[in-house]
Amino acid sequence: MNENSSQNNESSVSASLNYTRPSMTTIDILKQELYQTQLQLKTKNAFISELQNDVEQLQIVEDDNIKLKSEILTKESDLRQWTVKYSNLEFKLLDQQKDHLSQIDSLNEQLSILKNLKDKPKEDSPVNLNESIITELKTELNEKKEKYEEMQNIINNQEIIIMELEHSKSKAIEKYEEMQNIINNQEIIIMELEHSKSKAIE
Repeated sequence: MNENSSQNNESSVSASLNYTRPSMTTIDILKQELYQTQLQLKTKNAFISELQNDVEQLQIVEDDNIKLKSEILTKESDLRQWTVKYSNLEFKLLDQQKDHLSQIDSLNEQLSILKNLKDKPKEDSPVNLNESIITELKTELNEKKEKYEEMQNIINNQEIIIMELEHSKSKAIEKYEEMQNIINNQEIIIMELEHSKSKAIE
C-alpha cells in the first residue's frame, strides 16, 4: 500500500516537472522575441542618436544664420551711413564745384579781356598790361581747374565705395538666403526623423 502511494507520488512529481519545464520551442521563441526587442532597441537608439546629431547640426546652422543676420544689419547700417555721408559730401562738393566753375568762368573772361587788350596797340589800351598779370591769371585758373577735378575725383571715389558696399550687402543677403534654405531643409529632415522615431517606438 505504501509502495503504491510512493509510486503515485513519484508519478505526480514527475508529471508536474514535465508540465512546468519549457520546451525547446518555447525557449527559441523567447530568444527570438528577445533578439527582436534588442534589434528594435538598437534601431530606436540609432534614430535617437541621428536625431540628436541633426539637432546639433541645426543649432550650428542657426548660429551661423544669426551671425549672417547680424552681418547684413551691419552692412545695411554701413550703407546707410555711407549714403548719408556721401550725400552730404556730394552736396557740399557740388556747391564748391559751382563756386569754382563760376570763378573759372570769371577768370577765363578776365583772361580773354586781358588778351584782347594785349593784342591792341598800346595807344588804344586803357592800361599798361604786364605779362606777369596774364601769367598769374593763368596760374590761378589752372589751380581752380585742378581743384575742380580733385573734387570730382572725390565724388567718383565715394560712388565706388557706395557700389562696393551695395555689392557686399547683396552677397551677404545671398549667403543669408542660402543658409535659410539649409535651415529649412534641416528642419524638414528633423521632422521626418521624429516621425520615423515615433513609428519605431510604436
